[in-house]
Amino acid sequence: MKANFSHIHSISTLYTDSWKTTYHGLIPDSYLEKLSYQDSEEKWSTFLQKDGTSIVAAFDDKQDIVGFGAYEPYSDSSHKGELVALYISDHAKGQGIGTLLMDFIKRDLYFSGVRSIDIWALGKNTHAINFYKRQGAQFVKTHPHEFDGVLLEDVLYTYDLTNDKTCRS
Repeated sequence: MKANFSHIHSISTLYTDSWKTTYHGLIPDSYLEKLSYQDSEEKWSTFLQKDGTSIVAAFDDKQDIVGFGAYEPYSDSSHKGELVALYISDHAKGQGIGTLLMDFIKRDLYFSGVRSIDIWALGKNTHAINFYKRQGAQFVKTHPHEFDGVLLEDVLYTYDLTNDKTCRS
């Protein structure tokens, strides 16, 4: 279901905790240590206030958020959009939640006029990259990204929604 401001605290907690576990050993600890729940709440509250942005959340049987995806169409009317974030709690990984969220996001963006989705991922995050490849994303390019003085590579992948069977159902 689409998230709203009442979900921001849970989304922010999942986001911050995911960064600290997923990126441990991939980016400098000094960067991860600076992450805070308060900053995350501000980030996602601000994101949700922008025109056209959406966050979709997955809930467990206790109604706790176990995954979310944030996305938006680009404002330049290029018929392109961006997957800004996709995070699944550690205890819910491997249950198909990421695929369900991606299917929802693809359909929602497609029906709003978006024909391709960009996603940036840390090049060292092979788990995420392999997931996006399985979803049908194609590699586009790399770009340097600095984390506390350490230069790492981000990779850009793109989904073409025009022939995606998910968008037809």
